Amino acid sequence: MPNPRLHPAPGLGITA
Repeated sequence: MPNPRLHPAPGLGITA
């Protein structure tokens, strides 16, 4: 995940 903040990844716990 290069840019997790650009796209929220459900399951990874990244929702920015």
